[in-house]
Amino acid sequence: MQGSSHQVIPIFNGEKYDFWSIKMATILRTRKLWSVVVEGVPPEPVQGEETPASQRAKTLREEAVTNDTLALQILQTAVTDQIFSRIAAASTSKKAWDALKDEYEGSPQVRLVKLQSLRREYENLKMYDGDDIKTFTDKLVVLENQLTYHGEKKSSSQLIQKILISLPAKFDSIVSVLEQTRDLDSLTMSELIGILKAQEARVAAREESTNEGAFYVRSKGRESGFKKDNTNSRVNQGKKWCEFCKRGNHTEEECRSKPKKNDQSKNQKSNVECYKCGRIGHYAHKCRSKNKERAHVSIEEEDLNEDHMLFSASEEEPTTLREDVWLVDSGCTNHMTKEERYFSSINKSVKVPIRVGNGDIVMTVGKGDITVMTNHGKRIIKNVFLVPGLEKNLLSVPQIFSSGYQVRFEDKRCIIHDANGKKIMDIGMTNKSFKIKLSSVEEEAMTANVHMEETWHKRLGHVGKRRLQEMQDKDLVKGLPSFKVEKEACKACNLGKQSRKSFPKESQTKTKEKLEIVHTDVCGPMQNQSIDGSRYYVLFLDDYTHMCWVYFLKQKSETFLKFKKFKAMVEKQSGCVIKTLRSDGGGEFTSHEFNRFCEEEGINRQVTLPYSPQQNGAAERKNRSLVEMARSMIVEQDLPLKLWAEAVYTSTYLQNRLPTKAIEDDVTPMEKWCGHKPNVSHLRLFGSICYVHIPDQKRRKLDAKAKRGILIGYSNQTKGYRVFILEDEKVEVSRDVIFEEDKKWDWEKQEVKKNFFLPINEAQEPRDQSNDRGTNGEGASNNINDQVDQVSDAFNQLQISEEEGQNSGAEGDSSTPPRKFKSMKRILEKAPRLVYEEADQVIEDCLLAHEEPQTYDEACGNEEWEEAMKEEIEMIEKNKTWKLVDKPEKKNVISVKWIYKIKTYANGNHIKHKARLVARGFSQEYGVDYLETFAPVSRHDTIRALLAYAAQMEWRLYQMDVKSAFLNGELEEEVYITQPPGFVIEGKEEKVLRLYKALYGLKQAPRAWYGRIDSYFIQNGFERSMNDAALYIKKKGGDVLIVSLYVDDIIITGNNVRLINSFKENMKNEFEMTDLGLLNYFLGMEVNQDDRGIFLSQEKYANKLIDKFGMKESKSVSTPLTPQGKREEDGIEYGDPTKYRSIVGGLLYLCASRPDVMYASSYLSRYMSSPHMKHYQEAKRVLRYVKGTSSFGVLFKSAKIPRLIGYSDSDWGGSIEDKKSTTGYVFSLGSAMFCWQSCKQQTVAQSTAEAEYIAVCAATNQAIWLQRLFEDFGLKFEEGIPILCDNKSAIAIGRNPVQHRRTKHIEIKYHFVREAEHKGLIQLEYCKGEDQLADILTKALSVSRFEELRKKLGVKPRYD
Repeated sequence: MQGSSHQVIPIFNGEKYDFWSIKMATILRTRKLWSVVVEGVPPEPVQGEETPASQRAKTLREEAVTNDTLALQILQTAVTDQIFSRIAAASTSKKAWDALKDEYEGSPQVRLVKLQSLRREYENLKMYDGDDIKTFTDKLVVLENQLTYHGEKKSSSQLIQKILISLPAKFDSIVSVLEQTRDLDSLTMSELIGILKAQEARVAAREESTNEGAFYVRSKGRESGFKKDNTNSRVNQGKKWCEFCKRGNHTEEECRSKPKKNDQSKNQKSNVECYKCGRIGHYAHKCRSKNKERAHVSIEEEDLNEDHMLFSASEEEPTTLREDVWLVDSGCTNHMTKEERYFSSINKSVKVPIRVGNGDIVMTVGKGDITVMTNHGKRIIKNVFLVPGLEKNLLSVPQIFSSGYQVRFEDKRCIIHDANGKKIMDIGMTNKSFKIKLSSVEEEAMTANVHMEETWHKRLGHVGKRRLQEMQDKDLVKGLPSFKVEKEACKACNLGKQSRKSFPKESQTKTKEKLEIVHTDVCGPMQNQSIDGSRYYVLFLDDYTHMCWVYFLKQKSETFLKFKKFKAMVEKQSGCVIKTLRSDGGGEFTSHEFNRFCEEEGINRQVTLPYSPQQNGAAERKNRSLVEMARSMIVEQDLPLKLWAEAVYTSTYLQNRLPTKAIEDDVTPMEKWCGHKPNVSHLRLFGSICYVHIPDQKRRKLDAKAKRGILIGYSNQTKGYRVFILEDEKVEVSRDVIFEEDKKWDWEKQEVKKNFFLPINEAQEPRDQSNDRGTNGEGASNNINDQVDQVSDAFNQLQISEEEGQNSGAEGDSSTPPRKFKSMKRILEKAPRLVYEEADQVIEDCLLAHEEPQTYDEACGNEEWEEAMKEEIEMIEKNKTWKLVDKPEKKNVISVKWIYKIKTYANGNHIKHKARLVARGFSQEYGVDYLETFAPVSRHDTIRALLAYAAQMEWRLYQMDVKSAFLNGELEEEVYITQPPGFVIEGKEEKVLRLYKALYGLKQAPRAWYGRIDSYFIQNGFERSMNDAALYIKKKGGDVLIVSLYVDDIIITGNNVRLINSFKENMKNEFEMTDLGLLNYFLGMEVNQDDRGIFLSQEKYANKLIDKFGMKESKSVSTPLTPQGKREEDGIEYGDPTKYRSIVGGLLYLCASRPDVMYASSYLSRYMSSPHMKHYQEAKRVLRYVKGTSSFGVLFKSAKIPRLIGYSDSDWGGSIEDKKSTTGYVFSLGSAMFCWQSCKQQTVAQSTAEAEYIAVCAATNQAIWLQRLFEDFGLKFEEGIPILCDNKSAIAIGRNPVQHRRTKHIEIKYHFVREAEHKGLIQLEYCKGEDQLADILTKALSVSRFEELRKKLGVKPRYD
C-alpha cells in the first residue's frame, strides 16, 4: 500500500479503453480492491440471531462497503469530466465499471466485429521501403496487444513469421539466411529485431555512396558525365591528340576522318556530322554511340570568354528527382534549369559556357525569367540559365547573396535570413541535399481547373458529367464559371449511383401544357427517421416541365393531405389545373377519400397494374435520381442518416435547376415552369461547415457573433440557407452565412476535419486580396510542405520584379472563403483520404430500409433466411411441438406461413435474421379447434404496488424472460397444421402435423401458455392471488417469494436471496429461460434500484415519443395544459385523426410512471373519434412538457411506518360538451404515489357534493382492492384505509345512511361508500383544498400550483 499511494492513475478520455482497463485492473489489484469491483458488495445478511458466522459476514460486508467506496473514488478520479457523466449515477464501483465496460467494450457481437477488424489489419500489415524496423515492429506489437485483449493470443513464432513475410525486398538476403541457418521456433523477438536492425544499418551505409556533380548521365562501362576537356589531359600526359575528330592516340595529320585534298567523295562523307554523337565522318545509323545520351557540346577552350564555375555534391539516387524540385547549391554561380517550359520569357541568343567541378564544360542555350506560384500569386525569378542535360534544377547561393540575403548552413540545415535579419526559410537536409519544391503556372492552372470542376460537381449534388457539360455549352444557368469537364466519375458517385444497365426505352406520351399529367409515387420507409420524424416522402412530377416537388411523411396515410396542399399550390402558381394523376396501386393512392376527391375535382386517375412499376416509370426514375443524389451527398460528407430528408429536399432543389433529357428544349425544368433562367451562383457544398451570423438583438457584447453549423439546403420561402446548428441541434434559415467548403464535421469526435482543397480562382467571383493568408515569419516549420510557403514568401523579395496586375481585385462576397494556390504535391499530401471501405456499409444501410420477404418464395434462395428457418424448425422439434400423422377426415387443417424480421440495433446495424413459423389462426373455428383464448397479465397498478412494497421492505427485484413462451403451452384441443413451406418431407407430402403444444398464431396460444405456467407454479407451492390472476406468492416459514407474470416476462422479489436463486434454477430446468439479473427495464418502464430506493421512469420511451412526432426541436413548457376556463370548443376539425390518436395512445402509456400527465392524457382521449385543431395543439403542448421532463419519474422509498392513504377529488362539470365531472384519486404507501386515476364520470352530477361523492366511491373501490393486494404480499392494516376529501358534504353523505332530497336521485351503486365506511374498510377524512393532492388529476392548474402538487406526488428527476 505504501508503494501504491505513489501510483499515477491513468485518465480515461473515451479512447483506448482496452489499455486503460488493463492499467486500472493492475492498480486496483495492488490496492486489493479488484474483487469488490468484479464481484460487488455482498448482500446484507438476513437479520436473526447473532452467531460468529453472521458477525463475520457482517464484518466482511462492512469491509467490502469501505473498499467499494474507495474503488468508486478511484474510478471517478480516473475519467474525464465528460466520461464522469456516464457513471455519475453509479452507486457502487461494480456498476461504474460495468457501465464503462458495456459502453466502450460493447456486447459480444461488437467485440467480435472489433476482433474481425483487428484480424484484417493484422493480415494486411506490411513493412514498406520507406519504413524502418522500429516503426514496423512497434505497430505489430501494439496490434498484437489489442488482439490479445480481445481474446486472440499470437504466439512468438507466429509474430516472427509475420515479420519475416512482411519485410520488403531489401531484407530478402537476411531472411533467407535466417530461414536456412536458424531454428525459427527457438528464435526470440528481441534477437530477430536486433538482427534486422543491423541489416538495416548495413543497407543504409551502402546507399550512402555519392556521385559528385549535378550533371549525371548514365554511360556503359565508365563514369558518366559530359565530355572532358581532353586538351588539358593531352598536355598534362604528353599523349597524342587530334583536334579534328577530338580523339586521342593520333594527331590531326594522321586522322583518317579528315578529308584528303582532291578527294571529292571522301570530302562529302567527311563533312557529314552525326546528329546522335555530334562527331564528323559518319551517319547516325552507323553511329557506335547511338544509344548513349550525350550533350551536344563543342567548345573550343580559346573561345571561353566567361567562365561560370559549377560545383555541386549530391547523393546519387536510383531514380531521377521530380522536375519541380530545386537544390540549394553553394557552388553554383547562377540559377539553372533544364526545363524550357518553366520560362515565361527567354533569350536564346545568350550562350554562356558552364564549367563543372570535374572539368567538363557545357554551354547554356538561353537565359530568361521563370514564373512560379506562391501564396501571393505569380512571382518571377530572373536571370535563370537554360542548360540542356542538367540532371537537377539549381538555386544559386551567391545569387541569393547578391540580392542582400544571408544564407547559413548549420546542423544539417540551410537557414536563409532577409536583409533585416528575419528568418524566412529553414530547410532540412535530405539525402545530403537541400531540396525545395516550386510549382509552375502550367501545373497550378491544371490543378485549379480540376478542382473547380470537382467543386461544382459536388455543389450541384454530384450531377452527371453530361448534364454539367450541357450547362456549360448551352448557358442554361447564371453564375456558373467556365471550366473543362472531364468524363471520369468521382468515387462518391460510383458508390451512390451504381445501377444496372437500362432497359430499352419505349415511346412516351407527349404532353403540351403544364399539369396535363402529374406523376406521383411514395418512397420509403427509410432506415432512419428524419429530424422531424419522417420516414417517407411523396414525389409529384409534372410531365410537361419535369418540375418536381417532394413532401415528407411520417406515415403513408398523410399522402392525401399532402396532395391537396400540392394541388392548391401548383394550380395557383401555373394557372392550370391538374388533369391526370398517374400513380401505382398503393393504398395511400386508392383510398375511398382520395378517389372521391379526384372525382369531385374532375381529375382523371391512371393507376398502374400490380407488379408493373414501369407504367409509372417517370416517377420511379425521378425517385431513383433523388435518392442517388442524396446518397452521394451524404457519403461525401460522412453525414448522419437522420439528415436524409434534408439531402432529398436539396436534391429536389438542384434537380429542378439541372438539365434533363426529358425536355427537348434547351432549358431547365425551373425555366420551363417559371419562364426565367435559374441562378446557381449561390450554391454551396451540401454538408460543408458554415458560420451563421447572430443578430445583435440576440447576443450580448462579449458573446460570439456567429454559430457553427453545416449547410443542409436552401429555403424556398426566403432567400437564405438552411443550416443545421451543431450546438443546438436545430435548423435555422439565414442569409448571413460564411462557408468553409474544404472542411466537414467529424460526428464521432465532434470536431472539424479537413475534407479536400478547393483552389478555385474564378474570374466571375473577385476575391479580396487582403484576406489572403501570408507566411508567418515567427519561427520556421520543419515540415517540407511548409517550406513551400516559406520559399514562396522568400522569392517574393528574392525575385527582382513582380508580374504586373497580378494582385488587382475587388472585394468579394462574404460567403466566399479566401482562395490561394498550392502545389500539386502539397494538395495530395495534405488532403485526407476518404475511407470508402466504410462507405460500403453506409451505402448498404443508407436510405431505404432492408426489405423483409413477405412470402417463402421471396426468402427462398437467400442463405441468411434459409438458416433462420432451419433454426426455427430445430427449436420447434426440440420442444416436441408436433408429430407427423395422416390427414384426418372432417378435421380442419390450419395452414402455416413464415414471418420474416430483421433484428437490428438502435443504430440500424443487423443483429440477425429471424424467421417465425406462425399458424393462420383466423381459419380456426370456435368449439372445434379452440375454446378459451383469454390470458391474464399483471396490471400496472399491481406492478407499481409491488415496487412500492419492495422499496418499503428494502428488497431487490429480479427479472427473467421465457424464450419462445407460446411454444411451451400444451394444447387440450386436437389441432392439425400443414407441413411448413420449404420443409415438406419428400414422399409424405399428403401428411399433416398434429400439434401437441401451441404455435404462434393460434387463438389459444396465450391461454395455453398461461395454463402451462400456472400449473407449474401451483405444483411448486405458489398460491395464485385472488386479486390479480398473474400474481403468485409462496410463503415458507418466515420467507416470502412473490412472482408477477406478464406473458413471458417475470418479476421476482422476496426476503430470501437463496430462495430466489433456487426458484431461478428450477425455472431454467423447466423452461428455456434468460436470467436478466436485477429488474431494470420492464414493459417500457425503467427501474433503477439503489440505496435511495426504487426509481420508476420511462425516459427512453418519452424520448422516443418526442422523436416520433417531430417535437425534438420544440421548446419545453412548464405544464401539460393551461387553465383556459370552460369555454365552447372551436369547430375546426383536425385533418389527421390517426396521428392524433397515436399521440394520445403514446401519452396514455406514459402514464404508467407519470401521474403528472394523467389528467392531460385522459382529457385528450375524450376526443379520439373526432379531434379538433384545438385538441391537436393541446396534445403538442403535452409533448413539449414531456420533452422538458423526460427524465422524471416516481421514487419509492422505505417509510418508518408504512400507511396506505388515498386522496379523492373531482372537478364539477369539467366537461364542456356534456357537463360531466372528472374523478381523480391517488394512493401512497408512505413515499411516492404508486396508484392514480383520472377519468370522466358516467353521470351528470347536480352539485359539487354529488361529484365529490361519486369520486369517493371510485377511490373506495380501489382502496379495498389495494388493501387485499397488500394482504397477499404480507402487509396487513389494522384500521380502515384513510381517504382524504376536501368536501365536507360528500363526507357527510358517505357517513349518513338516511336518504334525503339531495341524495335520493344518486344511483344505488355509489352508496357502496356508506357500507365500506360502516364496516371500517375505509375512513373518510377531511383535508383542506390546498392539501388535496388529487387536484392535479382533475383540472389544468397554474404553474406554481402544478409544480407544488407534482413534488408532493413524488415525481422528480432521475438524478434529483
